[in-house]
Amino acid sequence: MISLCDKVREVCPDFGDRTRRIHWSIADPAASKDAPSAFLDTAAEIDVRVRHLLPVLTTQEAMP
Repeated sequence: MISLCDKVREVCPDFGDRTRRIHWSIADPAASKDAPSAFLDTAAEIDVRVRHLLPVLTTQEAMP
């Protein structure tokens, strides 16, 4: 499970031992004065993080 909002991180339920919790503290683009640009920047940041995470997850799944 990946949480993006600090508030969610605090209240997110526990999904058991098999769930790995990751938190990416990303600013709320709606709170920006330049919201359209902030949404694009946020989407780009999430894209970069997911692209780095996918190979890690693929490698971990292949391990016995």
